[in-house]
Amino acid sequence: IVPRDGLPSGSSGGIIQVKSVTKTDTFAEDVSAGSISADAMSLTITPTRSDSKILLLCDMNIGSEGTRVGFVIYKGGSALSGAIGDASSSRGRITSSGSVAGDGYLTQQSTNFLDSPGTTSAVTYSIRIANGDNSTQYVYLNRTYTDTDTARYPRTVSTITAMEVSG
Repeated sequence: IVPRDGLPSGSSGGIIQVKSVTKTDTFAEDVSAGSISADAMSLTITPTRSDSKILLLCDMNIGSEGTRVGFVIYKGGSALSGAIGDASSSRGRITSSGSVAGDGYLTQQSTNFLDSPGTTSAVTYSIRIANGDNSTQYVYLNRTYTDTDTARYPRTVSTITAMEVSG
């Protein structure tokens, strides 16, 4: 990280700090149609400068009882504005979407987003899994719906990395 405290005032782009969380265990929740789970994983970072930006890099491995799944980035308990799609009638507003091919498969979904928290207080970012199906479905992080103890049904990792970038 050069320079450690970011670039001088008026400059931008220096990396001040990096925080990362790797989730190796699993998450499971029964989620109603078109709804979003509780936090599947989270990361807290405390910006050193109020004009800093936080670059989020998210890589999720999602399984589901159904087929349509995705995830939403939350900040402090609310969906992160700008990291979800625009409102349009009854359509869901999520960060990333994909499809699970079957009960023994995962969908890998990744995104990056540059947030401007405007604070030097701790900020918590979390990932919640979205159920895009028309009925209640179990959604999972790092495991498939069918979780038989064989190599065919893998366990994976998911990560969130946050980089404080001088503003």
